Amino acid sequence: MKYIIFEQNVESKLTDVVQNEIGAEPLTLHNLESIMEQEVENQEDYVSLMKQNIKTLKKALN
Repeated sequence: MKYIIFEQNVESKLTDVVQNEIGAEPLTLHNLESIMEQEVENQEDYVSLMKQNIKTLKKALN
């Protein structure tokens, strides 16, 4: 496995252990649970965040 995907705003020691054990590059999916201040400043919205998720998924599946 080259990648491990994490949800934004979710932290877990278990995910850190798994990532380190398999040596995978971390990728993040935005779960839309909350929007960060930086995203508001960058005028991000639902569509732009979902497009970022699509890019992440494409990278993970290639």
